[in-house]
Amino acid sequence: MNSTTQWEPHCCPFRLDSKAPTHVKVTTVFKQSRRGMVSLSLRSIGIHFFQAASVFFLARFLVPEDYGVFAVLNGWIGTLVFLTDIGMGGALTHAKREPSKKELESYIGMRLLLAIFWYCLLWALAPSIIGYYKLDPVAVRAVRVLACILPLSVISSVPRLLFQRNLNFTKTAQVDLLSSAALYFCQILFAYLGYSYWCFILAALIRATTDIAVSYAFARSFHLPKLHWHELKTSLAFGIPFQLQSIIPVSRAIVIPLILVIYLGMEEIGLIFWVVGLVSMPRIIAINYNQIIFPSVSRLRGDVKNTERLISRGTELMALIMSYSFGLGAACGTSLVTVLFPDRWASSKLVIPYAALAIGLSTYQFFTSSMLNAVGQPIRKVWLEVLSLPLELGGVALLVPYLGIRGYFVALSLANAAVLGLSLFWIRHWLTSYSIIRLIGLSVTALVSFFISHELGWAESLVFSFTLFTLAYLGIILVFDKRTVADILTLPNRVLELRS
Repeated sequence: MNSTTQWEPHCCPFRLDSKAPTHVKVTTVFKQSRRGMVSLSLRSIGIHFFQAASVFFLARFLVPEDYGVFAVLNGWIGTLVFLTDIGMGGALTHAKREPSKKELESYIGMRLLLAIFWYCLLWALAPSIIGYYKLDPVAVRAVRVLACILPLSVISSVPRLLFQRNLNFTKTAQVDLLSSAALYFCQILFAYLGYSYWCFILAALIRATTDIAVSYAFARSFHLPKLHWHELKTSLAFGIPFQLQSIIPVSRAIVIPLILVIYLGMEEIGLIFWVVGLVSMPRIIAINYNQIIFPSVSRLRGDVKNTERLISRGTELMALIMSYSFGLGAACGTSLVTVLFPDRWASSKLVIPYAALAIGLSTYQFFTSSMLNAVGQPIRKVWLEVLSLPLELGGVALLVPYLGIRGYFVALSLANAAVLGLSLFWIRHWLTSYSIIRLIGLSVTALVSFFISHELGWAESLVFSFTLFTLAYLGIILVFDKRTVADILTLPNRVLELRS
């Protein structure tokens, strides 16, 4: 093992309580991580099912401009929700000892205080935001109503933090499934009633409320918001640097639409976000992986051998799931639009393969860089984000004026490919050589399978494109990767283990 991979104080800021006991049952961590991977993957399938149903029905009631308006407004809300945390959640998740009652009260108290501050600021800036995007002035009210999500999202944060810290991923999955079902059902209902982009806003508020009710029903405990400054100091000492490393990717939700609106109309921006939602399954899975790897490695802190084992096996399983998901999206996306959606969405068919490639590379980049967090190297993750955003913005400025929507996805693909290569180089010490080969091999397999399906001209047929891609993908794996076959065969047993 290279010396740079050891758990040294200068490279690991996660030493919140050096006197706390570090004994942990390794088999329990691996079992919970494996159960969590299966549980959250099933959650992803369930959420994607709800999302697919929502996309199918909303396409009949809405126009691309509705998606564009909500996307640019929601970007502000998502970024400000992130800024209410200032890293305290990560600090409490990674702490060696259990968080005290005062720490949890301070966590929710500080977040609620910040949420109120950002809410007031957004209320004041709403007219300027709407003016920049050249939207109808009535959208000012939409911004102010949507901002109510800020305090609502804070209230459910403590139960979710405790679920994650205790590796109780099944409860996390159940909460997400129920709140997502409420979200997508309400989107369809309000769109049917003629609320245009307001259907997204009202549904988001209902989802936040559902999340609060279900989270506390499962947690069976409640913490009042209070501020205990002594307890806050410890969390903030780690939390603020931890949160700063993620500010760049989160700010993309604001920065990218600000640039796109210079070159594209709201209809084209809406098509971009609609297509991303259509092929977003790999991204959802990567977020699941990050929810598992961070607390799991935290419990194994100092155990280099088992940390390497956990990261390597998790990487291999994620590569298997994600390579098939993004390849299938590229192969079947065109036929899905042809068969299922009205003519006003037909222009998206030309960009779906580009979108699937961009999201696939983004997904790989996301989970490889998240490992740097897990092993205590957040500064390198910061450098990845510092590199990523200028590359993407430069690509958008150069390509979008000439290629339109395709230019955006090409720029995103190039930026993510560069960052992915660097992140793989930096985490190579935590991966076995077989894991790296398998990661690359499965990606190439998905691309080759896609091109075989595409070149045979069956992209317009949903049945043929799905069948051919799946057969080509499995055929290449059967010939070149026996261990992947074994992983596929063990997936049913992991599902049964989860149920038990």
